[in-house]
Amino acid sequence: MKQTLIYIIAVFSFIQCTQQANPDDLSWPEVKPENKPGTYWWWMGSAVDKEGLTYNLDNLADAGIGNVHIIPIYGVKGEEKRYIDFLSPKWMKMLSYTVDKGGKLKMNVDMSTTTGWPFGGSHVTPQYAASKIEFEVMTVAGGKALEKQIDPVNLEAVMAYADNDRSVDLLDKLDKNGKLNWTAPHGEWKIYVLHKRGTGQQVKRAAPGNIGLVLDPFSVNGMKYYLERYNKAFADYKGINLRAQYHDSYEYHHADWTDDLFEKFKARYGYDLRLYLPAILDTNRINPYIKADYRRLLADLHLEYIETWNDWSHQKGWITRNEAHGA
Repeated sequence: MKQTLIYIIAVFSFIQCTQQANPDDLSWPEVKPENKPGTYWWWMGSAVDKEGLTYNLDNLADAGIGNVHIIPIYGVKGEEKRYIDFLSPKWMKMLSYTVDKGGKLKMNVDMSTTTGWPFGGSHVTPQYAASKIEFEVMTVAGGKALEKQIDPVNLEAVMAYADNDRSVDLLDKLDKNGKLNWTAPHGEWKIYVLHKRGTGQQVKRAAPGNIGLVLDPFSVNGMKYYLERYNKAFADYKGINLRAQYHDSYEYHHADWTDDLFEKFKARYGYDLRLYLPAILDTNRINPYIKADYRRLLADLHLEYIETWNDWSHQKGWITRNEAHGA
């Protein structure tokens, strides 16, 4: 009886193994859009229409493309009448049609959260635009009086430095018109005047309706302001959702400053960067470590900037893609 029971169990186990090895279970899985190649899709001047969009999408699908990434850029000369302003109601209709048509073809559609690159555009005011450091350095001997007219606009710091780690904050020595009048104590002194200035950089290859300044890449508040335009544009969006938003390239040329940087620096690292401004420009035994903290702060602020955009995208149901080129 015991041998018979063992035999029955063995036969049953063999049948189960045979069923689990069914060839259907080893068949190739369904090919999804994300398993296929994707492509950039330049919208020249956003001069698109439903007929042309249909033609392009059909051909791309037939070629095996599974994802298209819309990047509006400058238009073709002579076709200005066909241009469509970025994020205008007509542009949004073309986007909705594209995503719906792509869905029928089992294609995903992404877009840049700008035109051209990087983030920025027509609604970015100087307040939220990328900024840079502008230094002026002067020398004065001990006992000598320094009289200097200093531009008070966007003035961040006026510091004097001498040997033995001596430093003097001269910002409160300026009168209401920005005139500095200061007599240096003994020793040789260097005065560093630091202004925050706009980089003036414009969005590269911008499309109609989005020509303007590049956004401050270290400002969470700037990002929140920037995204309000997109919130308004997508408020009445209907149809299949986009797959992703895209940050096209870290090419914020010369951007190395932002609002309240001194306060943010001290809160994170526990010391006042104003006491070590020469470290940003010069090199000595201690300066590399200070400069490293300054650069790390910019990196952290940029990460927070990107995380703000990423969180916003996820709330809309989109994933994000972030190009590291230029970093």
